[in-house]
Amino acid sequence: MSSKFKTVAFLPPFLARSPVTSHRSGGGRRCYRVGPASAFKRFSRPALLNRLPVADLRPTPLSVRLVSSVPSTSAAAVTMATSPPPKVTLALDGFCLRQFDDPEYAGTRLDWDKADFEARVNTEYEARLAAADGDAGAVLKDGYAPFCKHLFMNNFIPSATLTTLPITPDNEHLLRTKYAARTDKELPVLTRFFPLASVEAGGQADWLDVILYSREQIIKERASRPGDEPDGAAGEEAIAASMGDAPWRIISVKAQEVDTELPMQPITVMRNALIGEGGSGVGIQREAYEASVAYWKDRAVVL
Repeated sequence: MSSKFKTVAFLPPFLARSPVTSHRSGGGRRCYRVGPASAFKRFSRPALLNRLPVADLRPTPLSVRLVSSVPSTSAAAVTMATSPPPKVTLALDGFCLRQFDDPEYAGTRLDWDKADFEARVNTEYEARLAAADGDAGAVLKDGYAPFCKHLFMNNFIPSATLTTLPITPDNEHLLRTKYAARTDKELPVLTRFFPLASVEAGGQADWLDVILYSREQIIKERASRPGDEPDGAAGEEAIAASMGDAPWRIISVKAQEVDTELPMQPITVMRNALIGEGGSGVGIQREAYEASVAYWKDRAVVL
């Protein structure tokens, strides 16, 4: 048999007695020759199959893959949907919101989204906590009382500018005084300041001092001031139920040049002794008060 023909090994039953060979025709179609070598008869594949009995056309089993009609969901989307909300250890307290919302606020103005600010602070805290092997004491710095802590961060808010200037012979004539209260529930106190319109601002600060109070201290202070309870809650248990579970509350943010605690103003030290009038209930400590006077006698805030 010529080398251009190839014997087909899989033959239908009724052709098993006859030699069957195949080759490709010039048009690319596969042709079959059926019968003795002396009398080959040409059939194209469709023609050959049409001549086969139905019983000999056994279908070849096909593997079937079922495709769901439900739209696919990416692994990232599933993770986002099932992941718990980010952990909040340091929560923004209502007392701090004035720094975001009040354009006339007399201290560090935070022109920033509140939720994003809280998220950034917590991300920074968690990163430092992991680096310190879970030692929160190495991350949060002690404040003036056990319930007060500080987290110092690089300043990322353009509006957080320095709000304190040294008093010099060239600017002391610009100093002004007024009685001011931080909230409408506090008694006004005498304040010394530079009017913002009269002096050049100190520029953007390098650091943010995020000042924290414990959740227990916030509850204690709110319960001590009638009318200061959130959502009409009364008593420490009701106030606690109205708050989140974050163990620390962000009560203030100060823009400053150093990553250490600066002395609070003397009037703030005195007011803190009066918990019912906006203070924290910490009595005046002479050493701390004198340090406050030493720092602020040559400085004033810019309002």
